[in-house]
Amino acid sequence: MDDIKYSFEGRPVIGSMLMGHEWSADGANVQSSSPVQWERMLTALNYACIYWRDNLKMPNSIFIMPVDGFESYIKISMNFFLDKIEELGVYDHNFYPYRPETPQEYSINSTDFLSFQDCLSNVVRMNDSCYHYFVNPYTKGKIKANWTAIIQSVEQKDYFNGPVQIRWPTKEELHCQAWLALSRGAKGIKYFSYFSGSGDNYYSGLVDENRVPRSWDEGDPLTADYCIYDWVKELNDTLKVVGPILLNLECSNAFSVNTRYGPANIPATSYIKAVSANDPAYAEYNYFEVATFDDDLTSEKYVMFVNRYCQPEDTVEINVSINYTPLYATDYYLLDVINNQPVTSVLTSGANQNFTLKLLPGRGKLLKIIPYSCQFGMPNYTNFRFVGVNTNLNTPYSKDSVEIIQKYWEYNIVPDTMLLSAPLGHWEYVSTGWQPYSDKLVQYLYNSQENNGNEFEIQFKINGKYYTPKLFAKTYYEDTAPANGGVIINDGQLYTNDTCITVRMFGTDEFSGLSKMRFDESPFGNASGYVNLIRNGDCSSIAGWQLNNAVYEDGYLHLLGENTGPGPVQTGSYAMQVVPDSIIEKYRGKLMRLKDDIFCHNVIVASKRVDVIYADSASPSAKTFVDKSLASIPGALWKSSSDTFTLNVDPLRPLSRLEITYMVNQIEIPPPPPPDDPTVLKSYIPNPMALDNVILEPVRFVIQLPDTAVDPRLDSDEGIIPDDIYDGWKTGISSVIPYVLSTEDGVKRVYGQLKDNAENISFTPGWYGSIVLDRTKPFVGISSPVNMSYVSGTISIVGHANDLNFSRWILDYKKSNSETWTMLAGGVEPIHYKIPQVLDYWNTTTVNDGSYLLRQTGYDRAGNCKAETIYVYVANDVLPREAITADFAVFNSLPVDGTVDAFGNIYATDTQDDKIWKFSPDGDSLLCFGYKYTCTDTLGFNHPKGIAVDESGNIWVTDCYQSKIKKYDGQGNYISAIGQHGNKAGEFNQPTGIVIKDNYIYVTDHLNNRVQVFNKAGAFVRQFGANILKQPAGIAIRQNEDSYLIYVSDSKNNRIAIFDTLGNMVDSLGAGLNLREPWDICFDCNNNLYIADVYNNRIVQLDAWGNKLLTFGAQGKEAGEFKLPQGLAVSPDGKYVYVIDTHNDRIQRFKMYFDLGIDGGPQLAGRRISSVLPVSFMLGQSFPNPSAFNATINYALPKEAMVKLNIYNTLGQKVKSLVNESQMPGYYNVNWDSKDDKGQKAATGVYFYRLEAGEHSATKKMVMIK
Repeated sequence: MDDIKYSFEGRPVIGSMLMGHEWSADGANVQSSSPVQWERMLTALNYACIYWRDNLKMPNSIFIMPVDGFESYIKISMNFFLDKIEELGVYDHNFYPYRPETPQEYSINSTDFLSFQDCLSNVVRMNDSCYHYFVNPYTKGKIKANWTAIIQSVEQKDYFNGPVQIRWPTKEELHCQAWLALSRGAKGIKYFSYFSGSGDNYYSGLVDENRVPRSWDEGDPLTADYCIYDWVKELNDTLKVVGPILLNLECSNAFSVNTRYGPANIPATSYIKAVSANDPAYAEYNYFEVATFDDDLTSEKYVMFVNRYCQPEDTVEINVSINYTPLYATDYYLLDVINNQPVTSVLTSGANQNFTLKLLPGRGKLLKIIPYSCQFGMPNYTNFRFVGVNTNLNTPYSKDSVEIIQKYWEYNIVPDTMLLSAPLGHWEYVSTGWQPYSDKLVQYLYNSQENNGNEFEIQFKINGKYYTPKLFAKTYYEDTAPANGGVIINDGQLYTNDTCITVRMFGTDEFSGLSKMRFDESPFGNASGYVNLIRNGDCSSIAGWQLNNAVYEDGYLHLLGENTGPGPVQTGSYAMQVVPDSIIEKYRGKLMRLKDDIFCHNVIVASKRVDVIYADSASPSAKTFVDKSLASIPGALWKSSSDTFTLNVDPLRPLSRLEITYMVNQIEIPPPPPPDDPTVLKSYIPNPMALDNVILEPVRFVIQLPDTAVDPRLDSDEGIIPDDIYDGWKTGISSVIPYVLSTEDGVKRVYGQLKDNAENISFTPGWYGSIVLDRTKPFVGISSPVNMSYVSGTISIVGHANDLNFSRWILDYKKSNSETWTMLAGGVEPIHYKIPQVLDYWNTTTVNDGSYLLRQTGYDRAGNCKAETIYVYVANDVLPREAITADFAVFNSLPVDGTVDAFGNIYATDTQDDKIWKFSPDGDSLLCFGYKYTCTDTLGFNHPKGIAVDESGNIWVTDCYQSKIKKYDGQGNYISAIGQHGNKAGEFNQPTGIVIKDNYIYVTDHLNNRVQVFNKAGAFVRQFGANILKQPAGIAIRQNEDSYLIYVSDSKNNRIAIFDTLGNMVDSLGAGLNLREPWDICFDCNNNLYIADVYNNRIVQLDAWGNKLLTFGAQGKEAGEFKLPQGLAVSPDGKYVYVIDTHNDRIQRFKMYFDLGIDGGPQLAGRRISSVLPVSFMLGQSFPNPSAFNATINYALPKEAMVKLNIYNTLGQKVKSLVNESQMPGYYNVNWDSKDDKGQKAATGVYFYRLEAGEHSATKKMVMIK
C-alpha cells in the first residue's frame, strides 16, 4: 500500500481508506450480509488499519467513513462496524453524518455532460468557504484545515422499485473531484468505495480480499474499464507533491469561471483577472476552477487551475490574464510545482499579462509565482569573435547555476559542389553544461555560415531546484565594412544659403545593418579630419603589425605567450604597431582616443601602452601616454574600451615614432582540452589575449555646450553633454542629421562614413555629397528711373539682376498706399550691373498720377532673394505745383545759359544786359558783374551765352558776338580770353556752349558748325564735328567710370550728337523725341540727360541709356510753363533742375524728387523769390584790370545806405569821386573813365578804390595803363 499513502514530518497528509460495502441482492441492510462477505471486508479493513497504525505511528488518525445513499443504513452499518474497528486498534471512530446538501443523484455518463457539471457546481457552491463534507477529525475544528471526501459517482434509477444502475467514476472524474477539493482549501483526500451484495459490483474495491490491487485484467470484462487502483495510485503520486505544499497554505480566493449562467464572478482582490478557453468549443461555458493561496510565513503566492471537463479528449488550453506585483523583483514567472519547470515566460510586474496553460481532462495545476527578473543582454551584432553575456539576475532566491547553449549553422554540402542553388546544412549545438552562476560570461562565436547568426539559449536554476524560463538571443558576427554608400545633402538640393544643412547617408551592409554615420568637410583619413592612425586596425591580416609569439586567427590577433617554466606561466607575447613621425607630427597637442576590443583568458599580467619616441638623444627618450594593466582571471572582455589622451609632447624636440603595444607578460595555462573534440578545443584554447578593431583617432572634448544656437554637430542623439568625448558619430541611418558648413561661399563637399551594427567602419576617405553654399544675395537694382524721381509717358525701366547662381528676376509696381503688386516683367537670364538692360517699358498713362513703388527682385538657386524698391511720381506732362519755384530768379533782359559750381551755386548769363549773375542754392544773389562791350572797351560782353565754372572756381563765358572765351575769377575779375572771330582753328563764329573737363575746355562754335577743344592755358588742341553738326549749341560731358563721352546739341538737326574723346561720333539721340532746336543740355549725378527743347517749350529728361523718363513744360508764363527756354543747370546732387526760361526773363527751379509724408504720399515743397536782392555787402574787383581806358567797379548793397565810392592814388590822395549818394539795396556797377575830378587823364600807375556804405567799407586795388 506504499503507493496510496504519504507521510510528511510524521503527519498524515493524504490517506486512503478502503471499505468494501456490499448490499444484499434484495436490498437488505448490511447486518444480513453473509459471513464470507464480512470476512472479505474486514480483511481489507484490517490490512489498511494495521498498515496505517504501524507505519504512521498515529492510530488516532484513522477515519472510517462508510457512505451510503441513505442515512439510516449508514447508522446501522456504523454501529455494526464500531466494535470491529476497535478490535483493530482504531480508537477515533466518531460518526460524521452525510450533509443534506450533498447531491443524492447525478448522472456522469458521457452523454449527459451538463448533468454532471450541475452536480459539481452544486458541490462547489455550498455555503462553506472551503469545499468539504466533514469536519476534520484530526484537528477537531481547532484550526481551518479541512479534509474533503471524494464521492464516488452513482446514478440511481428508481432505487426501491426498479433495477439499480450503478456506474463507477472514470479516471478523469476521480482526478477532477480530488483537484476540486484541493482548490477549495482541502488539506487531504478521503476515498470512499461503494459495494453491493451483487457479486458483479464487489470488484469496485481498490484491492481484493487477498490484498491484491485491483488492476485491469484483460480476461475480466468487469475490470476492463475500472482500473481504480492504478488510477488512485496515479492520483496519489500527484498528491505526494502538492500535499506538503498545500498543508502550509491558506486559500485566499476560490472561484469558478464558468459562464454558463452569466459572466464569471471573479473577486476584485484576485490577481487572476480572467480565464477562458482558447478553443471556442470549451469557451462557451468555461468550466474551470481557480484558487489562490498564500504562505503567511514566506509571503509566497500560489495559484491553482482545475479543468472540470472529464472526457478523455478534454485536454484544454486556457488563456489566463494576471496582474501581479512581486515584492522582491521587478518581474516574475509561474512555476509548475510538480516538475519545477516554468509554465510562463517572464511577466511584467504591475501590468495585465497573458499566458496560456494546458490542462488535462479533470486535472489541475498548482503554480508558484516566482519573483524574478533578468536583464539578459547580448549584442545583436559584433565584429569581435568573443561576446559578453550579461545575466543581471534578480530574485529573492539563491542563484545557483546557469547553462548556455549556442547554436550555429554549418554546411553539409557547399552549393557549388553539386550545382545546388542553396546550401545544405544543419545546426550544430554547443552547451556549457550547468556551471556556477556568474553575472558576466564570455562566449566564443563559432562560424555560423550563410549569415545565419549564432543563437543562444540561457537558463538558470534558483533556490536549488527551480528552473527559470529560458531566454533566447541571437548574435551575428560580421567583419565586413559597409559599402555602396553616398551622402545626400538637403534632400538632394544643389544650392543652399545657410551653413546649417541637413545630411543623410545611404549604403549597404552584408547583413547586420547600418547604425551610425558621421560627416566632415575633409576627407576621412587625412590630418584635417577623422583618421585612424592604426593600419589594418580591423586585424583582417597581420599587415601593419609587428608580432612576437602572436598569430592571426579567424579575424583577430591572438597573443599566445611563451612558456618560461617551470610552472604554469608564459611571457614574451606582444603585438605592436608603429606610427611614423611624418604622421604624428600633425597631431601634436591634439586630443586622441584609442579604442579596441580585447578578450583576456586566464591572464595574470597584461597591458597596453601608447608611447612617443623622440628622435634626439636627450633624456627622457620617450613619453608614455597610455599604460593600462589588463587582468582577467579567469577571463574578461573589453568591448570598445576607450583611452583618451592629449598628445602633449616637447614642442622643441623632434619625434621619431609612436608605438601602440599590447603585451602579455604572464598567463596561467589551462588544462589541455580533449583532442578528439575540436569544438571544445576551440572554446578552451589557451587564449591569453585576443585583439581586434583597434582605432587611434583624433577626437574633440566638449567642455560646455552653448545655451542657445547649439551647434548641430554637437547636439547628437547620443546625448553629448559637457565634458564628453565627441567623435562625430550620429545614430540613425537614413535619418536627417543637422550639419554646419564652414562659412566661405563656394562648392562644399561633405564626406561621410558609415558604421554598421557590428561596429565595422567604412573605408576612407569616405563618400561625399556636394552642395554650393551661396549666402550672397543677388545684386539687383533699378538704374533708371532713380528713386524719388518724376516720370511721365512710356518710360524704360532699366535695371540689373545678377548672381553667380542666378535663378530669375521679377519687376512689379504698386501704388504707394496699396497692398497689391502688379507684375510688369520677369526673366531668367542674369543682367550684369555694368551692362544694365531695359527691364520693361511702362506706359504710365495707364495709371493715375501719384507716387508708386517700383520693385526689382532677384532670386538665386540657393534661395537668396533681394529686392530693391524705388519711389517714382507719375506726373504726365505737368509736375506738381509744389515742385516748382517759378521765379527763382528774375531778370530785366534775356538770360540764356546757366551752370552750377560744386557748392550748388547757380550762375547765369544775362545775354541782353551783358552780365553774369551768381545765386546761392536758396536763390540769394551773390555776384553780378559785366557790362556792355564797346569798340574801345572789348572787356565788356557782347551777348554772353555759355557759361562754365572750373574746379578752381574760375568762371568761363562764351562772349558770343565777340567770338571769344573769357575767363574770370570767382569774384568776377577778368583774367584772360581765348580766340577771335574767324573759322580757323582757335577762331570762333558765335561760340555758344562751353564745358570744362579736367584740363580741357570744350566749346561749340555755333556758326562754324564744330566743337573746338582748348587747354586751360588757351592753346588749341583739336576740333571735331565739322560736316556733322549744324549750328551746335549746348555741350555736356558724361563720365563713364574711367572714360567719358561728349554730348552736343545739334540744334538744326534736332538731335543730340554723341562723340568720343577723339571726336568720333558714336551715337545720337533724338529719334522719337520730336525735338525742335534743342539748345542747352546737362547731366545730373545719375547721368540722366536734360534737354532744353526750345521751340517745344519743354524740358526732356532721358535716362543714362537714352530712354525718355520725363517731359515737363508748355508754352506760357505760369509756373512750370516756358517761353523758348534755352539754358539748363542741375544741382550737384541732382535734386534740382534750373531752367533758364529765356523769353520769360527768369530762372525756374524744379525739385526733381519728392519726399514721402506720413501716409506714404508725396510731400513737395518749393520757394518763391519775388526779387533779386543781395544778402551781404560786396565790393567786386574792377575789370578789366589792368585797364587802359575804362574800368567797371561792381558792388552790392543788402540794404539802403549812404554810399561813397572814391579813387585814391598811392599817396592816399583822392583822385576821383564816383558815387556820393544814398542808394537802395541792389547790385550796382560804376564805370571810371580814368579821369580825375578835374577832368584830366589820370597817370599810369596803381590806384585804390574804396566803397563806404553805412557801417560797411572795403578797399581794393586796380592798375591803369596807357
